[in-house]
Amino acid sequence: MRELKKQDMIDILYGCAVLGTGGGGPLEEGLAMMQKHFDNDEVLQLISLDELPDDEYVVTPYGCGAPSATGLNPKFKDLEVSEVVPSVLAMEALEEALGKKIYAVGSTELGGANTAEALHAALEKGVPLLDADPAGRSVPELQHSTYYVKGVPIYPMGVATRFGEKIVIQNVQNDLRAEDIVRAIAVASDNMVGVADHANVGKVIKESLIPDMITYAQEIGQILRETKEKGADVTLYECADFRPELVADYDAIAFGCPAMGDEVLEEDEFEPMFDGCKDALKDKKIALFGSYGWGDGEWMREWEKRVTDAGAKLANESVIVNDSPDEDAVTACNGLGKIVATL
Repeated sequence: MRELKKQDMIDILYGCAVLGTGGGGPLEEGLAMMQKHFDNDEVLQLISLDELPDDEYVVTPYGCGAPSATGLNPKFKDLEVSEVVPSVLAMEALEEALGKKIYAVGSTELGGANTAEALHAALEKGVPLLDADPAGRSVPELQHSTYYVKGVPIYPMGVATRFGEKIVIQNVQNDLRAEDIVRAIAVASDNMVGVADHANVGKVIKESLIPDMITYAQEIGQILRETKEKGADVTLYECADFRPELVADYDAIAFGCPAMGDEVLEEDEFEPMFDGCKDALKDKKIALFGSYGWGDGEWMREWEKRVTDAGAKLANESVIVNDSPDEDAVTACNGLGKIVATL
C-alpha cells in the first residue's frame, strides 16, 4: 500500500489522458471533480492486487454517456440535481443491495475523467483504489474489458442518474445487453449516468485485471510534468481537440493510439484526426506509441508508413506494447518522451 497525495493524483490523471488517447472523458472534467479533494489535501490509499483480501468486495465506478456541452436539457429543468456524483450513488446502491461494505474500487478504463471517477469514489467512501485496470487504455463500450475476456459477469450493477435516482440490475444476459440497458437509462437522464459494476470478491478480481496500471499512468504523468519543468514546451491534447492548423506550432509531435478492431487506429476520433493532420506533417519529427492485444503489431507498421509517406521523420523507434506494459515498456516510454522533449 502507498499513499497518493495531490501531485501523485494529478500525475495519474495526466498519464491516463495520454493512455486514453482521446477516450475516457476530458481531463479538465476529471481535475474539476477532484478539486475539492486537492483543496482539502486528502490522501488516497493505493493497493496492489496482492494486497486485496480474497473475500472482500470490489466494484468499478464510472460515468457513462455523453452530456451536452450546452448544459442541462430544458426537459429536465424541474428535476433536482443531486449533490452526489452519480457513480458514487451507484456504488452506494450496490452496497445496499449486497448488504456488504465495498472494500476497494477499481478504474473501468484509463482516461482523464473516468479514472477520476474511481479516485473520487474511493476518497468519498474512504476506501483504497486498486492499482489495476481492465483495459490498459480507454474503451468505447462496457464489454471491452478483461472482465469480459475472463468471463466475469458485469452484474450485479448499480446505475444512478444525476437526479439521485438509483437502480440495481441484478442480472443481464451478457455485457452487450448491459451496454444497451445502461445507454437507454442515460438517454432518459440527460445523456449521463453513473455506474458501479463487476461487484465481486478479491479472489475473482485478482485474476481478472491488468496489474500496476495506475502506477504506470502515474509514471507517464510524472515524465510529462518533469519535462515541462525542465523548460520543454509540452502540450497535451486529446485527439478531439487537435487540428491540422496546430501542427505548425510544434517541432515534434508524439501520437499515441492503441490498435482497435482488425488492427487499425481507433476509428471514431483518432483516425479522422490523424488523417486530417497527415498532410501537414511534412518535415516534422514524429513519435508513435500504442498497445495491441492481438495480431503482430501490423497497425504500427502501417501507421509508420503513413507518417513517412507524408514526408515526416520518425523521431525514434516506435514504442509498441502487447497487452499490459511491463518494465521494459515503461522504460521505452520514458526514453521516447525524453527524446521528443529534446527535438
